[in-house]
Amino acid sequence: MYVLTDTAKIEVLELSISSANEKQVSACKPAGQMTFKKDDQVLLTTDFSISSYLDCNYVKYSLNGTKYNSTLTSQAALLLQKIQKAAKEPTHPYPND
Repeated sequence: MYVLTDTAKIEVLELSISSANEKQVSACKPAGQMTFKKDDQVLLTTDFSISSYLDCNYVKYSLNGTKYNSTLTSQAALLLQKIQKAAKEPTHPYPND
């Protein structure tokens, strides 16, 4: 799990959440999941894909019973790639060493 609290980075991701319902390439599979919270309350959970293969940069979510697919902005896709890479890296047990 990777916790993001930088509001500028969160805004980059929020730009990809829209009411536009775009067609998703059927070969695209989710690479991860994002959960947007405020004060420990889950506001929205999305699946996302970040792959240049078949242009699979998207978020997929349900809101009020309606399913949405939205293309990630290039900035959001890059940010998610960095987050995913950081989340996979082992943390050093001694941060001052």
